[in-house]
Amino acid sequence: MKAKILEDIYRRLQTFDRLPFDVLSKSFCMVRTLCFETKSMFKFARKVNKYTLVAALVILCLLSGLTIIVAQQPFVSSIRSRGRLRVDRVGVYNDMNCSAVIEYLDWGTLEAGSSRNVTVYIRNEGNHVTTLFLVADNWNPVNASDYLSLEWDYDGRMIDVMETVEVLLTLRVSADVEDLQDFSFDVVIGVNV
Repeated sequence: MKAKILEDIYRRLQTFDRLPFDVLSKSFCMVRTLCFETKSMFKFARKVNKYTLVAALVILCLLSGLTIIVAQQPFVSSIRSRGRLRVDRVGVYNDMNCSAVIEYLDWGTLEAGSSRNVTVYIRNEGNHVTTLFLVADNWNPVNASDYLSLEWDYDGRMIDVMETVEVLLTLRVSADVEDLQDFSFDVVIGVNV
């Protein structure tokens, strides 16, 4: 039984001279050299003191465990992927050819109870079919939204990519407007996500 254990140790020690660990490699090479000199496993066991043999067994067990841990690591799979980013963008123009971007809308001078219309051309410049929304925001003065309202005639239909639709914007002034002379607000036109 001891002979088989020592033979197993000897066989395992022969494989450790390829390790990158200099100290371990040198110590195992020394043990292997002793084995070749004695040509007998029993003589080897008698020449090596029991602490060296225990240390070699402990190191051997640790390295065997390391080999098992490394061998049990899962294989890595690399999966290529691709996709398309959704771009939500509209352009607002003065003409159907979309040659002049609208920077601002000038509503001019309005009277109580009146309304003013402006025609704009909205192009879906995203990469998917969508619908639009309209918001009036950043009112100045803040109470201007109490007397002014912004509407449009867009019917909510789907707009294809790069399709242009004509839309009529209407600004209505309340009949009971008070203390409002100058105003400003942002017209926000966007796509529904």
